[in-house]
Amino acid sequence: MIENSKGLKRTRPGTFWLIVRNDGDRPKVFELGAGRGEKSLPIFSFEEEALLFLRLGGLEELWRTSETEATALAGTCSGVQHVVLDPFPEIGFDALCEAVSLRWERFIDLFAIPR
Repeated sequence: MIENSKGLKRTRPGTFWLIVRNDGDRPKVFELGAGRGEKSLPIFSFEEEALLFLRLGGLEELWRTSETEATALAGTCSGVQHVVLDPFPEIGFDALCEAVSLRWERFIDLFAIPR
């Protein structure tokens, strides 16, 4: 585990934190904008940021954080069009999709994730 100058913990490059909930035998990954036809995946660099998102968004009762390798994302998140990096729920869930985001394909290419 790597700790940055602010004391936030990150395991190693190429790992991220997702928000998930137990849904039968397979965890369900939290997505933004699914009702609008385009799904965006919020991805967090640090667990503390994901926990803050849960707390401020009022989601901590149903959802939890999960550490994920970048290489595992392609199989986990089918149908995602965008990745939203370290979102902050205080600006509203709809506005998050237009925040710091990039197309799913670009994200996959940046981390050389096999498709």
